[in-house]
Amino acid sequence: MRCFYHRDVEAVAICKSCAHGVCPDCCAEVGTSAACRNRCEDDVAALNEIIQRNKTSFQKAGGAYFRSGLLLMVMGVGFLLFGLSLRNAGSPGVFLMVMGGLFVVYGISQIVTGRRFAAK
Repeated sequence: MRCFYHRDVEAVAICKSCAHGVCPDCCAEVGTSAACRNRCEDDVAALNEIIQRNKTSFQKAGGAYFRSGLLLMVMGVGFLLFGLSLRNAGSPGVFLMVMGGLFVVYGISQIVTGRRFAAK
C-alpha cells in the first residue's frame, strides 16, 4: 500500500479516521492509534475517547444490573414471605408466592447479566 499523500512512498499505517494509508512523514500517533498528521488528529482523539467511554459504560451498566437484581430478589423474598403468611387464605397467598418466585428468578438473571457486563 502506498501513502495517500506521497504516492511514491510505502504506507506504514492506516489513519483511524479516514482510512488512508500514511507514510512515516504523514503519520501522527494519537494514543495507540495512527492519524494523518495535521488533518485527522482531533478526529482520532475523539474516536479514542468514545471507545474508552464505551469500555467504562459496560462496567457501569454491570453495576446497575447487579443493584437492580438485588432489589428484585429482596422484593421477591418479601412477596414469598407475605404469601406464606397468607397461604391459609387461599388464592392471594398462592399468587403472592408465585410473584415472589418470579421476582427472585428475574433478580438472579439481572445479577448474572450484570456480572457479564462488568467482566467486559
